[in-house]
Amino acid sequence: MRASSTSGMALSLLVVHIPARCAAIVSSSATHSAVAFRSHVQMGVQQDSLSQLHADELNGNIHANGEHGEQHLQPFETSFPAARLDGADRPTVWSEFALLAAETRGVNLGQGFPDWQPPSFVVDEAYTALKDGFHQYTRPAGHPALVQVLAQRYSTHLGREVEPMSEVAITVGASQALYVTLQALVNPGDEVLLLEPAFDLYYGQVRLAGATVVPVALKLDEAAGEWQLDADALEKAVTPRTKLLILNSPHNPTGKVFTKAEMEAVADIVRRRPDLLVISDEVYKYIVHSGGEHVHFAALPDMFDRTVTLSSAGKTFSITGWQNGWCVGPARLIKPIQLMLP
Repeated sequence: MRASSTSGMALSLLVVHIPARCAAIVSSSATHSAVAFRSHVQMGVQQDSLSQLHADELNGNIHANGEHGEQHLQPFETSFPAARLDGADRPTVWSEFALLAAETRGVNLGQGFPDWQPPSFVVDEAYTALKDGFHQYTRPAGHPALVQVLAQRYSTHLGREVEPMSEVAITVGASQALYVTLQALVNPGDEVLLLEPAFDLYYGQVRLAGATVVPVALKLDEAAGEWQLDADALEKAVTPRTKLLILNSPHNPTGKVFTKAEMEAVADIVRRRPDLLVISDEVYKYIVHSGGEHVHFAALPDMFDRTVTLSSAGKTFSITGWQNGWCVGPARLIKPIQLMLP
């Protein structure tokens, strides 16, 4: 940053005057200045030593030995990585399946990314944005034009008016949307309900928030070849410490699309638990097989005010590497999420 002419002139004048002032002081009382300087340095060294000694005592790095109580510094013990990352070094389904696919030349079903190119209009619009110069910081919670479009879309999806500035937050993919939502809404010691089998990223992110995963198994109807919600088991898993339910439909890894009746059963449980919140992960909402129909959980009666809906453009447009995600929900839940975005 270039200084203004006024401040630049003031700085120049200050620099010019410092040597002349110093010369006058030294010439008038050189001996006194030297003694004062030496005394000041000695006092500073002593003060620094005392300050360090006090700090070491507070940190427990000093103990007394011998009859005279000589003090010795102890090495400071550190722990890396942080304790909350315990277990994070274990292989994920992504790394395991990627290795197996490379070894066997098989199809990798471990990571949900499309194997086709994005639609041409998506690439064209990205090129236009780059060419027209959209390269600088924008609103931390999302570019105004983008949140406006998403608010319009979700107003249709949810059957209510979604306010773009207070009820939408843009994130670096749906993974960051999940992370900031958990960090903003979950406290250490809380419990998070998770329908299993489940996307393995959920477990680590719940742990990072200081909470505990409470698994609830889906039922498998072997005759029909369908996974089904066990509503009774879900309700029994709720305790006074339960803060949140992660609901994922269409479901990863089974591909199950929860029916409207199943979604209504979940909503009934939420209504009976006034403090229970829901994260509805809907990144696959446009990938529905076997004639099913995607149901937006937040569109059910009374559920908008209890739900943060997560999604992204990655699966829809085959641009998973672009990392465009978002959260949609009531202002009271979205506001703390927005505050976490840089």
